[in-house]
Amino acid sequence: MSTAWTSRYALRTRGITSSQIRELLKITQRPGMISFAGGLPAPEVFPIQRFEEACHKVLTQQAASALQYGTTKGYEPLRELIADNMGALRDQGEGRERLDYLRLAGRRWT
Repeated sequence: MSTAWTSRYALRTRGITSSQIRELLKITQRPGMISFAGGLPAPEVFPIQRFEEACHKVLTQQAASALQYGTTKGYEPLRELIADNMGALRDQGEGRERLDYLRLAGRRWT
């Protein structure tokens, strides 16, 4: 597709093609399409009400810290909650130490 800006793009952009993933996801948007691809859950099972409530609670009680960049390990209260729910504590002699774990987001790492 040629636009008024095409001539201003770097030469290396002339060989860029669409992502195969992008093209695949276009197909999944067709009416009646049932996709068994990983990472595409059925939207009707999304807990939208619970997500709304959680967002409201966070933004009402601690918006500044929730919206700010943090450490690469993630938001400490969330890490503690996950560790508690996963039973990720181990005995360390007289005390207890929280196990380290890796929280992943829906990203592609290359």
